Amino acid sequence: DARRERIYTAAYRFQNGIVRKVLQDQLLSCGELVSRLKSETVLTGDALLTYGNEIRTKTGRDILFLDSCFWYPRARFLIDLYNQSHKLLKPLTLRTMSPEYLRRSEAEEKSGGKKR
Repeated sequence: DARRERIYTAAYRFQNGIVRKVLQDQLLSCGELVSRLKSETVLTGDALLTYGNEIRTKTGRDILFLDSCFWYPRARFLIDLYNQSHKLLKPLTLRTMSPEYLRRSEAEEKSGGKKR
């Protein structure tokens, strides 16, 4: 839940045991998200608290909502993921990491400031 009637989204597909990102990180309204959903989609995250009923009503498709215990990564699973695919991952350091802002802050939006 990105607040202000927006949802942070990304989509992944499992193919041959490999996870592939098929929708880059985006900021969408609930309606925009619903228009991109396909049958047999699995959703997770705290936006389901706010938009879950609306998504179910508007989709009319087989959409599965994961329980809240699956909404946030757990260190054990991240370690397993790293161990399975560490050769595919780029190492992160303080010099290579940088935040990715998908929108301006509320204060910047109100003052007309530019997105960083």
